Amino acid sequence: MKRYLFLLLTALLFLPLSARKTAEIDFFVRPECDRSVVYTGDSCLVSLVLYANAPFSRVECNTTPKVKGTSWRKLRGSAHNAGRRVLENGRVYYVYVWASYVVKPEKEGKFTIPEFNFTGTFRLYESSRNPFERGFGRPRRYKDVEVSTKSKKADVAVKEKPLRSTQEMMRSGGGVL
Repeated sequence: MKRYLFLLLTALLFLPLSARKTAEIDFFVRPECDRSVVYTGDSCLVSLVLYANAPFSRVECNTTPKVKGTSWRKLRGSAHNAGRRVLENGRVYYVYVWASYVVKPEKEGKFTIPEFNFTGTFRLYESSRNPFERGFGRPRRYKDVEVSTKSKKADVAVKEKPLRSTQEMMRSGGGVL
């Protein structure tokens, strides 16, 4: 009986050693527009939202948006850039808004949000085999994993601004000729 108990405890001690050492990083980017239809002369907010199943250590993007028939202006330091965690399709993702742009289309039709190339570095901490290791001031061991991804293209419809009706002009206090 003691022999079986000893073998069971030994197997339980070596079980974490046989666990998978590397974790797969699920990293993707979604472009999001605040409107489904934009009118000519109006502007919309386009945000690039990063999703990953591990915390971000460093992210780089070397793509600048250039779309014919639109003007793009990058917003600096907005409040919604803070990272957060969300539950999507039963998985927890770390979410970060990389950049937000004010986009003004100049002609009717549609414009396409281009692809953006991203390179993300994620720090994965290794689990300790010794339960007393962290108690003696020893730093945790980690491994940096680098992953590259592209955002998908997205189309936004642009329509001519509709004319105001007579009732709308009367409510606004303007006169009708």
